[in-house]
Amino acid sequence: MKNNDKIREAVLYLVFGVLTTIINYLVLFVMKKSGFTATDLGFTLSNGLAWIIAVIFAYVTNRVYVFHSNTSGFVEISKEASKFLSGRIFTGLFEIILPTPLAKLINNELNLSFAGFDITLDEQWLAKIIVSVLIIIMNFIISKFLVFRKAADEINAEENDGTDVFKHS
Repeated sequence: MKNNDKIREAVLYLVFGVLTTIINYLVLFVMKKSGFTATDLGFTLSNGLAWIIAVIFAYVTNRVYVFHSNTSGFVEISKEASKFLSGRIFTGLFEIILPTPLAKLINNELNLSFAGFDITLDEQWLAKIIVSVLIIIMNFIISKFLVFRKAADEINAEENDGTDVFKHS
């Protein structure tokens, strides 16, 4: 993979990762506004719902726009989606379980002023943000090296034109 392609891939992953995170946060925002997160169980369930919706969006965008998967056929796409889902379940456990105890550890809010707006982030939002950064990094590693690896290997093979089968970029 050429350097420009690596940069493009990383930028697209970051853009779609941010959009996925925004979707996740919007769902949590709606759940918080509804009062559903008033209890620890409600907060945990709200994080779970936000995660499910975000994972669906992430798979489609990663498959189509970031890693350009050429996988076709029901069985092969099912295998790819299963690997993606397995990786997201692994990191999703962190997403669902970590914010509540982390919020209890933080037990404080952060007040920010930005462009004339006052923003208060309670301990739930602070925990969510910290965990989200960790999750984005973990998800990139899993997607790049485990889920969409075949697509990356095919790109490398095309660049080599088969002339150097042992060369790795």
